Amino acid sequence: MELRKKDILISAQSRQAAMGEMIGFIAHQWKQPLNAIGVIVQNLEDSYNYGELTDDSLKNCTETVMQQIKYMSETINDFRNFFVPQQEKSLFQISDIIRQTLRFVDLSFKRNDIDLTLNIDSNCAINGRSNELAQVLLNILNNARDAFLERDIPPSERQVKITHSRLDDTCQIYINDTAGGISDNLMENIFDPYFTTKSSSNGTGLGLFISKRIVEEHFHGKLSARNTGNGVEFLIELNCE
Repeated sequence: MELRKKDILISAQSRQAAMGEMIGFIAHQWKQPLNAIGVIVQNLEDSYNYGELTDDSLKNCTETVMQQIKYMSETINDFRNFFVPQQEKSLFQISDIIRQTLRFVDLSFKRNDIDLTLNIDSNCAINGRSNELAQVLLNILNNARDAFLERDIPPSERQVKITHSRLDDTCQIYINDTAGGISDNLMENIFDPYFTTKSSSNGTGLGLFISKRIVEEHFHGKLSARNTGNGVEFLIELNCE
């Protein structure tokens, strides 16, 4: 009974953490278009006050604002689809989910000068709920970003590499960072619930725990991590169709 209560509590806290991350992602994606719309509105007011507002300039401003609004609307739809639980399993290409997931971290990585390299095999399909695998990838990528920032790694040394390949009937996803690694005495605990190497204000200690459960219980695969000298390498192993 106590174990069951603990599982329910962890699941609830995981959903809250995911919701917080979703809001953070939307904020990142919306910041630039909101700034652009603000500049356009200010320019419109100045043009009007100085008698420089023409039909063409008004049309151009309107079109630009509508483009920004359309982008923001599409962002909301992307996140809604991403976080809605999928009831049915389906066959999907891992390469598609990797690229889809990177849309959520792309701006954040660029703003923090994190260089992202992809080496993807497009011929690896698995059966399952695609947004669950995307959640695992997001957790790992967010951890890498936070490690770079908390440890104040120089921008020139911030690198993340994702390698996806097929070995016989196994799909392998390697995620390598150059954020300095994790001390050996802590590495064996990183998948434990409530364990985190982040500051108390930035970590819940549930991301990697939930990720491991998803990979092993929902996909019947393996999730592991090891130090590489200048960072951490995560390996996701899944059964191919």
